[in-house]
Amino acid sequence: MTVERARLASRLASLAIAAAPSFLAQDGAPRPSQNLGTISCALTAEAPLVHLEGTQERVGELTLACRNLGGEARLNPRGSLIADLSVTLNASVAHGMPIMTVNEGTCPPDASGADDFYPCTTISGTISGPLAASRDPNHPGRVYWRRFAFPIPGAAIPAADGPATPVADCRGLEGMEGGCHPPQTVIRLRNWTVRASDFASGALAGIGRVPIQASVSVSIDGAVHELGQTVVRTATAVPGLAVTAAIPRPERLCGVGEAVAEVTVTEGFAGAFEAARQGSDDSGSSAGAARLMLRMDGVPEAVSVRAPTAAACQTADNRVPLRLGLVDGASEHGVGGVLAPSQLPDLELPAGPDGIVRVLYEVLEADPLRQQECTISLSLAAVAAADAAVGPTIVSVDASMAPQEPQQGQADPEDGSRFSAVARASGVTLNLPGCGTTLLFPFVTNQTTFDTALVIVNTSSDPLGTRHQPGRCRLEFHGTRGGEGVSGTIVRSIPIRAGQQVSYRLSSGNEREGLQALPGFQGYVVAKCTFQYAQGFAFLTEQIGGASVLAQGYLAQILAGR
Repeated sequence: MTVERARLASRLASLAIAAAPSFLAQDGAPRPSQNLGTISCALTAEAPLVHLEGTQERVGELTLACRNLGGEARLNPRGSLIADLSVTLNASVAHGMPIMTVNEGTCPPDASGADDFYPCTTISGTISGPLAASRDPNHPGRVYWRRFAFPIPGAAIPAADGPATPVADCRGLEGMEGGCHPPQTVIRLRNWTVRASDFASGALAGIGRVPIQASVSVSIDGAVHELGQTVVRTATAVPGLAVTAAIPRPERLCGVGEAVAEVTVTEGFAGAFEAARQGSDDSGSSAGAARLMLRMDGVPEAVSVRAPTAAACQTADNRVPLRLGLVDGASEHGVGGVLAPSQLPDLELPAGPDGIVRVLYEVLEADPLRQQECTISLSLAAVAAADAAVGPTIVSVDASMAPQEPQQGQADPEDGSRFSAVARASGVTLNLPGCGTTLLFPFVTNQTTFDTALVIVNTSSDPLGTRHQPGRCRLEFHGTRGGEGVSGTIVRSIPIRAGQQVSYRLSSGNEREGLQALPGFQGYVVAKCTFQYAQGFAFLTEQIGGASVLAQGYLAQILAGR
């Protein structure tokens, strides 16, 4: 036998097995529409992976397959009975209502069925559905269907001109007037969306897979029925992504003035990064696409962050690349905004007053069958004009699914997922080096006959190829003046270009630099400079009768940490 014939024989055998239930009743008990006994139902469910952060995640379909066990004739073969069914989930049912169909019903929800042999909701119908559930006002995860038509498996269907009559052989007569209902009544519950984020309160760190379960209860008027398994898993909630970050060469931020932070986002499961389904809205943002929000906390004022407008990330085994597009102008929750043109250079992202920088990307293309990851290279640059020095600073990094704000009114799940803004203890950090210099002048005085001159030099200009680092120094005076304490008085921020120096005398100040004098001061001075390689020198003199009788100088101490 050839391979093709073997495959054909196997396929025909499978079809014969699948079709067998329609004929088994003819060869053994129970006989269709004659020996109608206990109804036995089996509950099964699909259990896809869904976002643990999701507020309207589509979970699996529930199927209730019921058959007639025969035995003592307990059912009147009139066709259908009245049934009630309720489902309770361990998560809140989100927007919209689940839909029931019976025996693959396709009639519209508003059909009256008056002239149709298959009415949607009448007791004599062969097909029911689609029927929307009702919500239990006392339980966010419970829905129910009341008083729907339940076809008795194998029971007779009334003829057009008379009551239902038992049929000895239903072959070819299933679902027809005067025939029989199918030997199995199949109830399907579809269109489930739940708030999986109910399980994600608090930090996501340490949370693994969380089962979303459904408990089903069914009652059928006038029938003895049994339901074996009543609780099934309808989904498994998993964090949608994980994040790592690193700066391969942090010293470049000081030495060259720029460095690269590599932030890698990885799908929590295949298909977590959902791309656009179809079309786009007026903003240029794709309909139904998920977004990824990177958040950097603690970015110093002296550092600017730039993000690429497009990121293409493809590993060797991915047939479909993961492509991300930068979204500009969105809210802090990742709502709104427009896609930045991919041909533009990196876009600078301002930090908020709290030192938080948010980077938002939309998923343009993704492989739903493979777990993918993407490394996004963010450019960090030292800002020469800033009054504050760069680092040393620890910047925390996190990533989350977006958009995070709920839609107004009854959101359509086809519009795409929504996610909760869950705080995650990711523990991912970037260590920025210290690019400034802090100098300590431990003793200065302008009391009695003494005076002190200070000199600060920017030595970032040298023949060694060091990057010129223009910046500023802020002088803080701690001590007493005329017997009164002076703590943390900031005299002035002094600009000093590379290779230049600025001097300051307590008794006279520096009129050229706009620095006022501090006569009568005695204490110490801290100079905080925003550039590396600052050096300082202090020169104390005593003058009596206009003549210098004592002079002493010392180098400023360079404090660790800046």
